[in-house]
Amino acid sequence: MTESTSHFSSGRKPFKKSSTSSQSRPFYQTRIAGKTGAQPGDYVIISNGREEITTRVNLSSHPFAKKDIGTRVSIKGESWKLIRILHQGTQEYNRVYDADTEREHYGY
Repeated sequence: MTESTSHFSSGRKPFKKSSTSSQSRPFYQTRIAGKTGAQPGDYVIISNGREEITTRVNLSSHPFAKKDIGTRVSIKGESWKLIRILHQGTQEYNRVYDADTEREHYGY
């Protein structure tokens, strides 16, 4: 019997405590990175110095996606500056969304 008992104990690996590094932390203790800038679905107000345009960031590849206020982006050789972001769920967003939906529905 002692021979079989020693056989089982020798086959096991010794228990090793994990380190307290951030890599070994469980997922519920990790910090989630916040999203900054305009996200897909938001409206943005951009200006080229002469006119202001409100446009919707529809894809993550949109030129103003994930950009912060004040960022300049060149589109077709013209420089546009991000003035304002209207995030989903805000009152300004709902107002612009309603006007945009009405314009699409009635065709003007």
